[in-house]
Amino acid sequence: MAEAKVYERRRVGQLNIPRIDFAAERSLVQSQRQMANDLATMNKFVFGQLEGVVKERAKRYGVENAPGLEQLEDIYNYNRGIEDARAIPEDQRSDEQQDLAEQDLKKLEGVGDSYSVFGKTAKAFYLDSASKTIETLAKKEILSLITIAEQNDTPYADIKDQLQDVVDGYTETLADQDQFVGKLLNSELSLFAYSQGQDYARSELAKLRDKRKAEFTVTTETFFEGLPNEIQYLVNAEILSKEGVKDKDGKVVKDEIAIRSIVGNKRIDDKFASIIAQMPGLGFKSPAIRQMRDDFNKAVLNAQMVVIKKHMLENENPEVLVGNIKKAAKIISTLTKKDGTLKIPSDAQKKQLSAIPKEVVNALVIGDSNDTLDILKAIRDEKKAENEYTTSNLNTASKIRDDVTRIKNNSFFNLSQSLTQNNEIDIFNQMDVLLATYKAEGLDTGVGSDYQKNLQALENLKAGIPIVESAIQLDTETALVNDLNRENPEYNTADINVMYSSGLLTRKAYKEYSKLYQAQGDRNFKEAQSIIRARMGIPTNAIYGAGDLKKGKLAIYKRFESRLLAERDKFEGEGTFDAVEWVNANIDGFTLETDKEFYGQEYAELMDWVNTRGGTKKAADQMIEKFIRDGDQEQADLFKSFNKRIADYNKANPRNMIPGWEPSP
Repeated sequence: MAEAKVYERRRVGQLNIPRIDFAAERSLVQSQRQMANDLATMNKFVFGQLEGVVKERAKRYGVENAPGLEQLEDIYNYNRGIEDARAIPEDQRSDEQQDLAEQDLKKLEGVGDSYSVFGKTAKAFYLDSASKTIETLAKKEILSLITIAEQNDTPYADIKDQLQDVVDGYTETLADQDQFVGKLLNSELSLFAYSQGQDYARSELAKLRDKRKAEFTVTTETFFEGLPNEIQYLVNAEILSKEGVKDKDGKVVKDEIAIRSIVGNKRIDDKFASIIAQMPGLGFKSPAIRQMRDDFNKAVLNAQMVVIKKHMLENENPEVLVGNIKKAAKIISTLTKKDGTLKIPSDAQKKQLSAIPKEVVNALVIGDSNDTLDILKAIRDEKKAENEYTTSNLNTASKIRDDVTRIKNNSFFNLSQSLTQNNEIDIFNQMDVLLATYKAEGLDTGVGSDYQKNLQALENLKAGIPIVESAIQLDTETALVNDLNRENPEYNTADINVMYSSGLLTRKAYKEYSKLYQAQGDRNFKEAQSIIRARMGIPTNAIYGAGDLKKGKLAIYKRFESRLLAERDKFEGEGTFDAVEWVNANIDGFTLETDKEFYGQEYAELMDWVNTRGGTKKAADQMIEKFIRDGDQEQADLFKSFNKRIADYNKANPRNMIPGWEPSP
């Protein structure tokens, strides 16, 4: 059988169609697109220009149609009247108030809309202008409220809500047009009202504190004035009303003297604690509190003396009473233990204590043993002064002679001051004549008298004065410094003349100390000296050696005192030289200058800061806390920086630390 033949598909070659290019049409399309873009750009530009014009007109329209001060104030006052009427209970309103309460609140008639360019722009500028005007009115109203409150002493609590009512009343008018703008303005005005209110509240607190300070001062002074009665009668009354008085260990005390001591001291101590506890809250600083402690102790001591003197004057036999009080004071001093309580007296001591009035016992047992000794000394001084007064009255002629002697001593001193080699013969003759008048006028010319001192000085002057400075002259000057540092110096100008003429003082020292002793009768000058000593840390009655005249605090003190004398000598103004005023005006600069010279620049700067700003470390720390509370970080940082500088300085200079800033042990 023959095979069938396989069919093979005929292959057709790829058709090659010619490409047609539509260049003209494509170019036309591109041109049309470009034209469309150009038209869009032109349209955007034109529209932008038109929008700018529209916005500018809208701005002007919005501002011109914004409400003015008078219109806004009228709306605010009208609405406030309605709100005030509505706040009154309906059954308590008058007919007029009822009509007002039923009225609708006035609202701003705004401009613009929220969809068109002109409308949105006009509305925005309308609201901005209205907002600024409302802000001005509201602030004016707030300040007016506070001014009236200050004039009437209205408490801040009474105006706090009124301030917020002003804020809400004005901003509600704007909130009707735009909630966001209204809330924003409300926030700003609320902050302003709060700030002004806080300032007023602080001022109110300051006034209240000043008032309480004044009341505190009056109450304290009244207490001081009534202390004698407190000691005499109230202590007795409390003792009678109490049963089972206990000591510090909780044991019942039966001895009458010990009971009087416990009750009396507790009354005084409790009152003192109450006074001191009130002072920080009233704004008193540490120096004032320390001063109150001193004043309180002085007032108690004075009251004790008043009680004792009262009974001395009223007693039929004051001489015997004074003797018994002295004995009682000594007994109480010996009975006083270290903790201030009293030992049980012996029978003999009880008998002696019973010889004086109970009120006097109260006065003696209050305070510590030093107070008792001070009272005893005061009694002696009182009696001495009384005797001296009596003697003075009985011997008026003697007193006059003493005054004349003092005048003549000053005349002799003035002659000594003017002595030179060229006039010594004339001066010596005048001294001889002056000394002759002592006898002629019947003045004291006996051994140890001022006449004998001046006579010896004249003989020494005629014999010639040694001019070579010696160690004994330095010792004499030291003795005079210590004498002048006493409350009551023992020497006078006559003694200075003798020392100088005997070669115990140099000419320079003679002139200086003669003037200083002559100035002891000038209270103003003595007060100035006390100020200098206190500032430079020189205690009264302190004893110094010869070496102290050349260095340290005493040397600085003497230098400033010499300047004071020089200023006093050259004063030519009206009236007399005010030494206290001069010292207060010049001591700060002098201290800074001498501190630099003696201790260096760093010490001087730190001491100047301490004297003018810092005080003690405790005081500076308190100031730092205050500055932080007040939000004054700059001042707080300044004080902190000086704290650190002083701490670093004291650490590096343990022998010459800044006083009041020593590190804790």
